[in-house]
Amino acid sequence: MFDMKNILSTLRVDIQIAMRSKLGTSWRARNENMSCAKIYYIVAGKGYLSHNGGRFELVPGNLYLIPPRSGLFYGTHSKIEIWWAHFSADIFSCLDIFDVIPCVYEISSADRKNLKKDIGGMIDCFGSGITGRQIKAKALLLSVLSSFFDGTELASLKLIEDSLSRFQPVFEYIHKNQGERMPVDRLARLAKLERAYFSSLFTKTFKISPSAYVRQRKIERAEFMLLNTGTKLSSIAGDLGFSDAFHFSRVFKAVKGISPVEFRRRGIPLSP
Repeated sequence: MFDMKNILSTLRVDIQIAMRSKLGTSWRARNENMSCAKIYYIVAGKGYLSHNGGRFELVPGNLYLIPPRSGLFYGTHSKIEIWWAHFSADIFSCLDIFDVIPCVYEISSADRKNLKKDIGGMIDCFGSGITGRQIKAKALLLSVLSSFFDGTELASLKLIEDSLSRFQPVFEYIHKNQGERMPVDRLARLAKLERAYFSSLFTKTFKISPSAYVRQRKIERAEFMLLNTGTKLSSIAGDLGFSDAFHFSRVFKAVKGISPVEFRRRGIPLSP
């Protein structure tokens, strides 16, 4: 049985980009579904964002969390200055912490001391090539993220512990075998459950079916390879268990809305 300490011992954060930006009315998006999480600290100006069924007014001094795949809408009607980061925060190497543990999506500087200092420090450390400062950037991000989880109730944590204990072998297998086909029958056996019950329980617990989850993780791995390596599409397809580059491209476009070639061409986003 896992307790929360065991679960959080597997937590890994990776910062993809962290910057300061001054933006105008061209900063806007509708139904954005990036595979990374985001934080926005508002320095000046106002704006708006909505995700996961909630709408938030962006005001100076507040910090906002946007989990991955949130169907995000955002924008500003004038000018806005944002300190921001795109990052991942995974447990068991393959499960977004925001998909599992309840959290809030907005905190104010009044609720947390040194918020602006910590966000600024994280950005400065991330931009450094010094190993120690890169480590400090992650430490500062973890410190900031902890504030979003302060209100999680103990009863909720117990349910989470029980669920993750049951499914941990499944997540471990998915992480280590992304180049293989992963039929639901095989995943169910790892959890020692009958196929239909496994699929139903997994979907109820994580709000996504086992097959869709496996596909999601493969596409997210493909995103990393497209942005950070020069690997050919045919090789990415083979590494991730797709039958060929055409099959991979078709699935990628169905999930992301653009082809892998176009995704690679656009590169890492340089704005919030």
